[in-house]
Order: sequence, then structure tokens, then C-alpha cells
Amino acid sequence: MDQSTASAWAHETFSRAQLGDPRRTRRLVRIAAAAAQHPAGTVTGTKQDSAGTEGTFRFLESERVATAEVARTVFESTGLAARNQKRIFVAVDQTDLSFVDHKRCRGLGPNHSRHESKLRGVQVMNALALDCDGVPLGILDQQWWNRPEEKTPSGKKDPRAPEDRETWSWIRSMEAATAHLRAVAPDTRPWFVMDRGADYWAVFEAATRLNVDLTVRAVHPRVIRKGSRTPRLWNTIRRAPVLGVLEIWIPAGPGRASRLARFEARAENCEVRLRANPHPQIWQKLGAIRIREIGPVPCGETRIEWKLLTNVGVNGLKDVERVVAGYALRWRIEEFHKTWKSGCCDVENSQLRSFDAIVRWGTILAAVATRVERLKLISRTQPDLDARTEFTQDEIDAAIILTKTKKYVIGAQMTMKEAVRLVAMAGGFMGRKGDGDPGSITITRGLESVLPAAQALNVVRTSG
Repeated sequence: MDQSTASAWAHETFSRAQLGDPRRTRRLVRIAAAAAQHPAGTVTGTKQDSAGTEGTFRFLESERVATAEVARTVFESTGLAARNQKRIFVAVDQTDLSFVDHKRCRGLGPNHSRHESKLRGVQVMNALALDCDGVPLGILDQQWWNRPEEKTPSGKKDPRAPEDRETWSWIRSMEAATAHLRAVAPDTRPWFVMDRGADYWAVFEAATRLNVDLTVRAVHPRVIRKGSRTPRLWNTIRRAPVLGVLEIWIPAGPGRASRLARFEARAENCEVRLRANPHPQIWQKLGAIRIREIGPVPCGETRIEWKLLTNVGVNGLKDVERVVAGYALRWRIEEFHKTWKSGCCDVENSQLRSFDAIVRWGTILAAVATRVERLKLISRTQPDLDARTEFTQDEIDAAIILTKTKKYVIGAQMTMKEAVRLVAMAGGFMGRKGDGDPGSITITRGLESVLPAAQALNVVRTSG
């Protein structure tokens, strides 16, 4: 019997886990396959039978299951998926997971960003690997930690060593992601893209030490060295000549609709002071880019401006386009966080009772979320790809049957765009001309119907 794509994906992702007993590895693969077929924040929501549900709870709560090993197999699978790529982008970003914990018995920390006292939380730094089209390859690293009960001072008032501060998690994630990638794909070069929280001297220093590419959205004012003068960086870039105009597709977000925006671009290679105190000062040669939206802006929206620092040289408009296009892929990790946290995977709805169990389950669901995002994005970036690279013929036929479409017949070959659209229609996507591309929610709902129907169809075909 042919494996479903969910089972095949789970085996490919998790079967290399070394958990001390082959039965635990097989259980992990079954748990991941069930979660891929029916993503849910709760174990019971994955719709396993009673024995499977009980086995999942025992596995997740077991002290014999090495949490780091569950994660390692995910990171290794991502690195293996990147082996044939000369370059990948790695979007790194921090997020918080919030859980109801009235009795404070789940091993979680405070959630200072939420006002509800009943909520407790955990912080996660994710490193999402992307190909050059922005299609997710998988999770390359995760850092999990609890914040201290009392808020710590920020900036210069923080008495802790830099390595003990939360900001250092950007560096730990970059170091770990680089190590995971080079262990299985040494010829693949990573380009890390990070938001304003990573505008920190040690992040740039780590990128140099690791010999990786880096782009960070700048937030701090800095000075540059020009002979004996030290003018302000962004004043200098603001006076630089316009290199050209860029067009960037801005996705929909809170309070804004998606749109194509035009930007004027300025850039210069500079020797930037990253740290002034304590001595000695730290200077580094970086490319500084400033793009600012031009033309009319939709009513109620602010004009977009990005200030980027990169250790990749910017010697003309093509270099600027390459850096900006890479940084724009950072939106992919925000889409991943939405799918993982509150979308189809709904990890924040977990009722597990210990920190380690939450991390194990969260790691599995993170891998599932990247799979969902991959299906969504590959249908957009490679629409003409043969659908059988991601779906079995039984699954394609099941989608045809469930949607009662007259456009395709059983056994039809179709493209990724056509197949994903059909699967999403089985999940409630209307598929009208003006509806655009399906999203993660309808694709997941469609898979929940299509995958079991495909299994039943396969049984009928093989037994007949």
C-alpha cells in the first residue's frame, strides 16, 4: 500500500531520531503523521484512536524521551532538504507562546507582554530556512526559555553580562542553525535575515566569526568613520544619491491591505561603529541601505521606510535589490508563527502539563506548520510543478471526488497550483475568480478531508 504524503513526510522528518528504543522512534513518526493529517493544538484534536491518543500522551510526558533529540531530527531533515541549494535564507525571529495556567504548575514563566494574570508563557526563537523563492524548507533551529519572574532592566541599566541577556538568543540561534546546516549541507551558504531586535553589535560580530551572510533591520543611531570625521550614518545615507526605484509586494497585515509599493533606494558601504562603550570600540565594514516609499499611500497607512545593515557589499542597484528581496522574505516567518501559534496548528491551545512536554509537542507542530506553509507557497512560486511531487495520485483523485468538480476526471494529472486549489476547495475555499490564492487554514481543512479519503480509495483499489 502506498504511503500517504503525511506518513511519508513524518517518516522522512522524524525516523532518524535516536531515542534509545526503536519503538519510541516509531511512536514519534506515528504522532507526527497524525498531527500532519489533523493538525491541532491538543493531542485529542489529532483524531487518533484511544490507544494512539494514550500513547501520544505517554510519549510527550516521558522523561526517557530526549527533547533535544526530537528537535535534532527536525533540524537535520531541514539541512538535508537544503543540500542541493547553493544559498538559503534563514529568517530568525522571537515569539512568545501563551498558555492558561491558573495554578502555575506547568513549568512556564511570566508573560510580561500580556495583561491577563492567568496566562503564563514561554519564549521561542525560531530559525526558518527558506529557498531563494521564499518556500520553507523547514525549521533549522529553535531556542526555548522562560523569562524571570521580575522584569529586568533594559539597555545600559541591565547589570547582567551580555551572554545572560535575552538579546543573546539571536546569537545562539544563528550559531546553532549554522552548525545544524553545516553538519549535513556544508556547501550551502546561509543568509540570515533578522528584524530590529537583532540590531546588536554582537550579532554582527558573530556573523563575521561564523562566516555567514547577514541582513538586519536597523533601529539604533550609529556613526561611521570617514577619515578623521565620524558623521551620523543615516544622515549620510539620506544625502546619498538615489540609485533607483524598487517595487515590493507588501502583504496584508493588521490595518493594511496587500499592495505593490514603490521605493526609492539609497545605499553606501561604510565603516560603522557597532559599539562605543565599553572600550575598545568595535567598528565593522557594512553595507547600509535606506529605502523609502514614494508615490501615493493608501488612506490611513504610513509611508514605509526600511533601514538595513548587511555584511554583504552593496555596490549598485542590483546588490541593493538582492539584499532587500532577501530581507522581504522575513515575512515568511511571521506567516509561519501565525500558522503555528493560532492558525491550523494552534499550539497555544495545548493542555500538556509540563514544560518539556510542551516543547516536544511544540517542536512537532512547528514541523507540521512548515509543511502547511510549504504547500501554500510552492503552489504560488512554482505553480506549474507536477502535483505528484507533493501529493499521491490517490490524494489528487480524492480531492476530485470530494469537490465534485467537473473540470477534472479521476486519474488526471495537474499542476501544484491546481491541486492545492482543489484541496483547499475541499476545506471550504470558494475558488472564485476574485478569491485569490488559498491560505493555510483552508488548505489544512482540505487535507483533513482529502488524506483519509485517499487512504480509503487506496484500500478499495488495492483490494479490488
